[in-house]
Amino acid sequence: MSDDDVSTLSATRSYAADRETLWRAWTSDLGAWIWPERFATKVELEPQVGSTYRVWSREMGMGVGGVVQAADPPRLLELTWRWEGEDAETRVTVGLEHDARGATTLSLEHGGHTSAQQRADHVEGWGHCLQRLDAWVSRSTAPASAG
Repeated sequence: MSDDDVSTLSATRSYAADRETLWRAWTSDLGAWIWPERFATKVELEPQVGSTYRVWSREMGMGVGGVVQAADPPRLLELTWRWEGEDAETRVTVGLEHDARGATTLSLEHGGHTSAQQRADHVEGWGHCLQRLDAWVSRSTAPASAG
């Protein structure tokens, strides 16, 4: 994760998967990896500009939501981001591009943090989320076993 300034964090990852697979991860399959499995995460998200979304865990008593600001399947998803019970709103941007090897490069930016501590908390959180995304992509792109 980049340490450029206090307000924005950035992360880049490369996946041996097509953009459509990564788009599905960030839209229809977000609940499968964004938080740990024990959270029993629920998601309501339609990747259409102006639609509201919500990601929550009743078991953990937490949630985040906002509005889709930009959606260009399978290239770009931009969301406002507000934790339930908090006033601060930030912005998450996910970009997906093919790279020279035929893989997909994921670029994540989360901007609008108002303190170094808020940014540091999100650096740690997104680090864990992206590790789970790595595992989800590996499972999603693994060849089916012969049975």
